[in-house]
Amino acid sequence: MKFRFYLLLLFSFITLFSNAQDRLKNKYLGTYTGKINSYKMETAGYLMDVSEAKIEIDLGANLMKVSVGNSAFSGPYKILFEAKDYYVLEARLVDQPVPERIIVYKRGKKISRDGLFPQPNAVLFLD
Repeated sequence: MKFRFYLLLLFSFITLFSNAQDRLKNKYLGTYTGKINSYKMETAGYLMDVSEAKIEIDLGANLMKVSVGNSAFSGPYKILFEAKDYYVLEARLVDQPVPERIIVYKRGKKISRDGLFPQPNAVLFLD
């Protein structure tokens, strides 16, 4: 009987600690702001200039909110990878078929957003 209790207690601790590692530390959470530089895009044989746009990413405990210009999207994110100097996050935002990929740097209070071709990457800084 005691063996089962200790075994259950052990699995509870393992589950608790494995879930705790799936979250970012509070010091990385907050609102990051920056801009997406202007770029050229070809549509229907015409070359079109896309002007720069303000971007804002709010990282919460479990939710990411992305605002580009007048559009805003939100959804849950997960940590894909943790390296010595950064985290790689992926977010499935509502009404967006392609997930957002974000790199959160452990130093410098900045993140990098991977833009979809031909959109350039954007570097954002914590407010």
